[in-house]
Amino acid sequence: MRESKNQRSLSSMITRQSVSTPAHWSMEQWVEYLDEKFARHHKECTEGVTQMIASIKEVEEKMTTQGQEILKLQELETEREEESTAMALEISILQNRQK
Repeated sequence: MRESKNQRSLSSMITRQSVSTPAHWSMEQWVEYLDEKFARHHKECTEGVTQMIASIKEVEEKMTTQGQEILKLQELETEREEESTAMALEISILQNRQK
């Protein structure tokens, strides 16, 4: 029996992914095949999303740490500015006493 053009294209689409999937499978066989294929795809996607979430959490932790370091540096800057202002005031007082 000769395959029609549609059957040939369906067969080529089915076997395209290097999985032998005959066009004469029963509905149950197709459902099982597609369920397994979906499960594999879902697992791969889930793993990918899990890795992305882990990466995002890692970046969030780094940003939090860097934010805390920035706050500490700002506090140190404020302390240094206050010390500089106090020293400038002391120098000014000493200069005025010498006059």
